[in-house]
Amino acid sequence: MPEIAFLMGKSSSGKDNIFKALVGDKELNLKTVIMYTTRPMRAGEKEGVEYYYVDNEKALELEAADKVIEMRIYNTVLGFEFQSCPYCRNLRYR
Repeated sequence: MPEIAFLMGKSSSGKDNIFKALVGDKELNLKTVIMYTTRPMRAGEKEGVEYYYVDNEKALELEAADKVIEMRIYNTVLGFEFQSCPYCRNLRYR
């Protein structure tokens, strides 16, 4: 029976770079699994390569049909303080 391995780490910790290096090593003969995500596709990504891109409704439908092994939900906010940006200090906040 084949073994299953996974890379785990915080966001932006380099998991994708390690993954690509391992998969690129033909001596390892690794097979990959393509996961589903509800996040928007990023520049350079392709449907069915990095992920299968679905909406929230489809993700919940897959979960209800017991087709989901693991589901992670991230409630994150990304931004910066307006005044901390040296290029923005002279601009007015709207």
